[in-house]
Amino acid sequence: MTGRQAVHRLSITRLRVTVSWQPLILASTGAGLLLMGLADEQARIDGPMSLPLFWAGILFMMGPSIWGLVAPTPSRNERISIVLILGLALYLVKVMASPIAFTLPDEFTHWRTLDDVLSSGHLFADNPLLRISPVFPGLEAATAAARVSSGLGVFPLAMILMGAARVVTMLSLFLLAATITGSGRVAGIASVIYMANVSFLPFDAQFAYESLAIPLAFLAIWAVLCWSRHSGRSLLHGGLALAAIAATTVTHHLTSLVLVTFLATWAFLSLVRYRGAKPRWPIVVAAAWAVAVNIVWLATVGGLALTYLRTIVLGGVDELLAVLRGATAAKQLFVPRVGLPPPLPEIVVAYASVALLLLALPFMLLHAVRGRHPPALVLVLVLAAVLYPASLALRFTVAGSETSQRASEFLFLPLGVLGADWLVGSRPSRWRPHGRLIVVLALLVVFAGGIVSGDPPQGRLPGPYRVAAEQLSIEPQGTDTAAWALSELGPNNRLIADRTNAKLLASIGSQYPVTSANQHLGTAYVMLAQTLGRGELDIMRRAGIRYVVVDLRLARDVPVYKYWFESAEPDAGQHTTPIPLAALQKFDGLRGVTRIYDSGDIIIYDVRGLVDGAP
Repeated sequence: MTGRQAVHRLSITRLRVTVSWQPLILASTGAGLLLMGLADEQARIDGPMSLPLFWAGILFMMGPSIWGLVAPTPSRNERISIVLILGLALYLVKVMASPIAFTLPDEFTHWRTLDDVLSSGHLFADNPLLRISPVFPGLEAATAAARVSSGLGVFPLAMILMGAARVVTMLSLFLLAATITGSGRVAGIASVIYMANVSFLPFDAQFAYESLAIPLAFLAIWAVLCWSRHSGRSLLHGGLALAAIAATTVTHHLTSLVLVTFLATWAFLSLVRYRGAKPRWPIVVAAAWAVAVNIVWLATVGGLALTYLRTIVLGGVDELLAVLRGATAAKQLFVPRVGLPPPLPEIVVAYASVALLLLALPFMLLHAVRGRHPPALVLVLVLAAVLYPASLALRFTVAGSETSQRASEFLFLPLGVLGADWLVGSRPSRWRPHGRLIVVLALLVVFAGGIVSGDPPQGRLPGPYRVAAEQLSIEPQGTDTAAWALSELGPNNRLIADRTNAKLLASIGSQYPVTSANQHLGTAYVMLAQTLGRGELDIMRRAGIRYVVVDLRLARDVPVYKYWFESAEPDAGQHTTPIPLAALQKFDGLRGVTRIYDSGDIIIYDVRGLVDGAP
């Protein structure tokens, strides 16, 4: 065979591979989304096939895609396309669960901030649902600019923006891993491992500031790496790096602080370990810029973030120490407050997922540092990956569970890059067909375990109305009530409502629900008392309450999550019986109280006469 014949044959082989992979991935992903749609329909009627269809859809989407990414034949561009298709398909899982309106609780919080920006033309308005949301308005500012220029509605625009953010996340992650390791195969597997973090589906697909900040942070790290490799001569990468760092700073507090820590550690290790080597000043400049913009932002408008993060993180650490001392009991995993626990196979998969990662962790760390002089960035990834076991410990606390979940969004970046590099580079002889199958099955288990650990079944799928059940509590009666309140009462009336109606009234209705979180007044005590005494009337008077919203469904069941109104309510997290009906009906017949709205379950009382007449 001549050299020209060999090249021609190789080209035909590559063309055949290129043509064969894409239809397979697209067809299997489409079938998976179809099954996911059927699962959603089953879940809405509380059908028994919802979970089997959900997992069948996941298998159809993930199985062929992982096999293609593990295989040695696809080109770099093919691997990028597979990663993007898979990332967008998993984003569509969230969209299909609620294709016409927001349903996740954080989405209503940021909707309120966005509405304030659009209506006032100014940033930093007070948000009654989450005070820190308007302090980091990057998401809302970008959405408002697109809203004004495009004329699109808020919901479709938000879905487009979050879809674009998912594309940036997956592309930045792939390019970062490929630049570090020099392998598209490693980058593809690293992307799959990252998708296994417990927040990927659906938390990081919702309209929330963290969903935008994470792709910006990944983009910043990749741009800094490229800027450094070009010895600072690439103005494109330098400008992109500095812009992405600044954008992350004004978008999300936790992500920006993690990015600062990452860049500062990278710069320090570069200066200490590699003196006189290739110029490292771009890394140092990027780290200094990140520190500077964060200090300026926190000192001017974002100081609330320090208190907010300290409360969340230290609360979990304090509880963990109490558990270790035996002063308090550890949180029981996979034991829901209400309803049935996850199926046993799901629990087994969740534990198997964590076990696989913990067993592989020492090997991937040793592979990263053994037998070579690892770059500073690899050492930073190693240091970050070591924190993974510590983050797992927080899952055994009530206060630290959220911290553990949020940490996974960042820790799975080093786990993905180091784990994929170890899988591909440790023992190539294992990459025979049977070995490849084992790797694919292991990655499927890790991914499925992340889903199970992230949300219980009622958090992954739509379903019938449940009391205080986050997205399962969002239904037409509540949204119609909120729309009526804005139309008939006007905006920013101070009122009391349960957690679900408070989100709807504050976002759709532009009202101001008063809680201990935003006004340091225990309005939940007013609602849970069976009679109005002097103390309850005093709270209402000091809060300037004009309306009280009562949802009679709270008397029919205990909350699926920890509380009816807010975390500071009496016995939050320990409710075993519904609210007594007398507590919800106590406003009927009181002097100075008028029932102005009644949907059957939701009642709005005008209490201005009562509050104004209170001594």
